[in-house]
Amino acid sequence: MRKIRPILYVSILVILLFAVFLKKHHFFKKIFITQRQRTHPSEQTQKINRIKKDVNIIQPELTDPNINTYLHPHIAYRNLEVPGKDKLFVFLPGTEAKPSGVKQLLKVVADTGTSIIGLSYPNEPSVRDLCRNDSECYGKVREEVIYGADTSPLVNINRANSIMNRLIKLLQYLDRQSPEEGWGEFLMEGNQINWAKIIIAGHSQGGGHAAFIAKNHLVSRVVTLAAPFDSPNDPEDPQIKPASWLLEPHVTPGNRYYGFGHVEDFALTVLVPIWRTLQYPGEPVNVDKTSPPYNNSHQLYTALEPSAVKNVRISIQKEAHMMIVSDIATPLDRNGEPVFAPVWRYMCCQE
Repeated sequence: MRKIRPILYVSILVILLFAVFLKKHHFFKKIFITQRQRTHPSEQTQKINRIKKDVNIIQPELTDPNINTYLHPHIAYRNLEVPGKDKLFVFLPGTEAKPSGVKQLLKVVADTGTSIIGLSYPNEPSVRDLCRNDSECYGKVREEVIYGADTSPLVNINRANSIMNRLIKLLQYLDRQSPEEGWGEFLMEGNQINWAKIIIAGHSQGGGHAAFIAKNHLVSRVVTLAAPFDSPNDPEDPQIKPASWLLEPHVTPGNRYYGFGHVEDFALTVLVPIWRTLQYPGEPVNVDKTSPPYNNSHQLYTALEPSAVKNVRISIQKEAHMMIVSDIATPLDRNGEPVFAPVWRYMCCQE
């Protein structure tokens, strides 16, 4: 009996070690397969590649093989569990940002029944870094980024990589892949954007592009977050002069524009004069002390203390610039919901 026990113990130990080996082998095999699938997505897997039901994560080059730069994925989503609206919220991220960095905002908008697109596009360097005190430069750079026209020597963006082509090709792709979701209603004649159904929105550089688009197209609504702040003046100057394109006539009337900024962000000192130039309704309202509809003002700001951005060392001004929209910086309430969700809903969707 004494001889049997050591043999039994050794056998059990061998069995346990073998089981651990199999488990680890399966784990690493699973990781390898997952990484391989992520590295080599096909168009079919892209169609099904969804972070949840009806959320599409789409590589720009799948919509048009001529798109060959700034290939961060687009996001497109229609929440079919709530009554739908015939509007599309198109969001343009700020400098170096990606659509995946504003998932909180996109979800809040989608939950109103509004379709959403987070569009990837050439968004660096910033327009302000390129133009500085050259008032004419701002509009020329934005025109090339948006339309792909050769209007500025400071950027090199062709038609294929422009915002317009990316948006049109994305809508065409979605309509082909998921016609039951109704993306085709945001196109006219299959190849033109139905601007009457578009809520064009953006943060920082993207917000400036949104306003420039609204200058040339009659859109349903314009949402500008920490934007536009195109000015040849320094933010500290007491007399802020808007860049030339902001002084030109805009097709979209001022009462369709909504703006939101932060008092600790230097951009706010530029934003308010520009918002007034574009005739955003109302006077600046602190959303921390007022509830929707914020005295019916379209000029909104917050003074909440900026939250520390995880694992990133940036200035208070930069934190303030980001916290009104970016997932890594926007504050959450005790239930985990974005504090600024009521502001986002008011700006995008309140009738």
